[in-house]
Amino acid sequence: MIHLLLKIIGAHGTDALDIADWSLEFRGANFGLLLLAGLGLAVLTVWLYRRGAMELRPGWRYTLAGLRVVFFAAVLALVMQPVLQLGIDGKVRRSFVVLLDATSSMRIQDARSTDADLQRAAIAKGVLDARAGLGQPLDRGKAR
Repeated sequence: MIHLLLKIIGAHGTDALDIADWSLEFRGANFGLLLLAGLGLAVLTVWLYRRGAMELRPGWRYTLAGLRVVFFAAVLALVMQPVLQLGIDGKVRRSFVVLLDATSSMRIQDARSTDADLQRAAIAKGVLDARAGLGQPLDRGKAR
């Protein structure tokens, strides 16, 4: 049954998928008010079928009244706006893409002409302290 439910909601995967937790919430109208309306509709429907459909046999009258009550209950259930939340556990195989570039453009040296560029390169290499910023002295040979 769980696999059928997962297939219906479109959870594709292996057999390792499983429903970890679930909750059913009603976000629509007031439950008590809808229950009262449902009971009122059910009583009214049965009463009208008992009084009005005399040409039908009693079995048919109660069957039709029951079907009408079930229909009203379904409509009231939709008015309550049910929301089913599922927590699905499973393994997901992910791709890891590595791009290697060995073209000649990768061998071009950066032209570090200003002191700020040299200091940034030294910070990236770990030669200078990153917390001190660009205001610290730099040995030009270590930054390249």
